[in-house]
Amino acid sequence: MSQNGARIYLLMACVGGALYWGALANPFHFDDLHSVQYNPHIRSLANVPSFFVDLHTFSSERAGTMFRPLLLCSYALNYALHGEWVTGFRIFNLLLHISCAFLVWQLVRAWFGDLRMAHVVGSLLLLHPLAAEPINYISSRSDLLSAFFVLLGLLLFTMSAHKPIVKVLSAFVCALLVKSVAIVLPALCAVGMARGERVHWERARGPLVGMGAVALLYIALITANRFLPSSLEKVPRALDVHIWTQIKAWTYAIGVVVMPVNLSVDHLFIESNSWAEGTVLSAAFFLSSLGVVGLFSFRRCIGKGILWWFVALSPYALIPLNIIVSERRLYLASVGLILIAGWALSDLLRRQKVLGRSALASYAVFSLLIITTRNGVWASDITLWEDALREGRIQPRAQVNLALAYARGGRLFDAKARLEKVVETSPEFADAWVELGNMQHETGDIDRALRSYERAVRIQPWLAGGHYNLGNLLLAKGNLNGAVERFERALKLNPNFAMAHNNLAQAKEGLGQWDEAMAGYRSALEIDAEQPQAWFNLANLLESTGALGEAGPAYLRAHELIVSSEEYGDNGQFRVFAQRALAAANRLGARR
Repeated sequence: MSQNGARIYLLMACVGGALYWGALANPFHFDDLHSVQYNPHIRSLANVPSFFVDLHTFSSERAGTMFRPLLLCSYALNYALHGEWVTGFRIFNLLLHISCAFLVWQLVRAWFGDLRMAHVVGSLLLLHPLAAEPINYISSRSDLLSAFFVLLGLLLFTMSAHKPIVKVLSAFVCALLVKSVAIVLPALCAVGMARGERVHWERARGPLVGMGAVALLYIALITANRFLPSSLEKVPRALDVHIWTQIKAWTYAIGVVVMPVNLSVDHLFIESNSWAEGTVLSAAFFLSSLGVVGLFSFRRCIGKGILWWFVALSPYALIPLNIIVSERRLYLASVGLILIAGWALSDLLRRQKVLGRSALASYAVFSLLIITTRNGVWASDITLWEDALREGRIQPRAQVNLALAYARGGRLFDAKARLEKVVETSPEFADAWVELGNMQHETGDIDRALRSYERAVRIQPWLAGGHYNLGNLLLAKGNLNGAVERFERALKLNPNFAMAHNNLAQAKEGLGQWDEAMAGYRSALEIDAEQPQAWFNLANLLESTGALGEAGPAYLRAHELIVSSEEYGDNGQFRVFAQRALAAANRLGARR
């Protein structure tokens, strides 16, 4: 890095730190809980090799499978340095954002040789309020870290004069190991190749062919390890509905980037079931016109910005996701539009200095939006989801998350009332029925909880958690055969559901099917060896069958896991089980 580059990075770091200083202590949010805060896999650097082979290390929830090993490595590094201190995780995200802005500054300078334009574009990305979500939401690190490696690979491709293939391919591999959307890097390299001079195809051919080979190998890998097939099995809408919806979403997203004054963690967006809708047709015409401009001006900045936008968003056009418009997923794509805005603003500064300097007021506006609005919104789960529901919006996902935030804050009445409102206004939203059933179960309203879970699995028969919850209620009511049926359906949908194996074994033990129960407990522990309930139940069954030598160590293992669990200090039932496990281990002569 040159001395001038070091000064620019330091300045960006100071500005970024000033903008987000007040947000550094904001809490973990929704997916952060299972993927970061309570994820046992990231608590030891010794687990790093497993990140590359075991999809279940992504989350504390066995159903939460992802192949993002390098992202997990970054979480594990954070945890090794400072444990669960949320500020450390957020500082890492902030440094990634600052580094991305710096790489864009370098890239613009390399592409166009215009230092003024590089300053404008880099600072616009640094100050853009859209970055507030990926900085405040720790799980958004996947978007920041993949963008960092994509931008680094693009810069290396652009600047390396001699044999850049190893460096570029290394950056590409790292980006893919963070998030699969990084597969767009070769296309972005093609966008940047023609800069008005003769294209050096001889130099470019090697890296492009190499990246193509890496992309094919990556697709084969995520197919073989079941990440891609399992993702496709969970699509929330038909492909044609997704395409018509995405046509509208891409147009809407342009407005989000260009006028970032109505940002939200959950944008109100309605699916489109037909191409013949007026909004779909008008959005398609707009995007087509934009695409034509991009193709016919691909050597100029405006064309490159448009093509960048389309290329960076292209992976989301093919795979339907639960959230239609997500600000964090727009992070890399936004660079294209910011590139156009920076080019226009720098040209204005060059030709009309008064107007150009007036336009720089957008920097102050962006800064105020971040400091006074976005950072405060992310200050708690309640403020985050209440902001998403401003102006009386009815969004079932946001409503459910707000209800869960109320419940975590002890406002159980408000939480239940919110969920009842969701199932009334959006009766086909299965997650709301599940969470309402959970709350009814916790308050002892078993019959209503049963009806809520049954409604959820009627709406989504593939909902393994719904069948599992029904099984638990039936087990508690003594309906062992009904419980077995529900647990077996849950396991058919998700064979790696460890607690379903454990609870199925409990039901079969109650039916006197001891051999099957023993096999069930062992299956649960093969999937999750740190499950204290399965160890305790296995130990109890072993003792009942006379296998005392194996039962004692199993009791002792159950005790160790219970006392080391997060819930042990606050959960009286856990303390009782810990005492029972230790007493049984001592009775059978087990030694620590």
